[in-house]
Amino acid sequence: MGKVFKKEVMYPLKKFIITVRILDLVKYKTKNPDVSLTQLSYDYGYFDQPHFINDFKKVCGVKPLQFFNNLPEFMLRHQ
Repeated sequence: MGKVFKKEVMYPLKKFIITVRILDLVKYKTKNPDVSLTQLSYDYGYFDQPHFINDFKKVCGVKPLQFFNNLPEFMLRHQ
């Protein structure tokens, strides 16, 4: 399945799933700023913080706390 997905989409399946998960998490967090990052990580299926932080950084380029403390203005306007 993974090989077929990568051939068709030109992106590894596991990486795609992680990316979609993190992007959904970002969308949810911007609409619900009072939810803690710890709670979000558990709600999105992570069993420990280091794994969550590692995946988040791979997708977004920075750690979650840094990302959410510096949200671009357009993201805050278009919640």
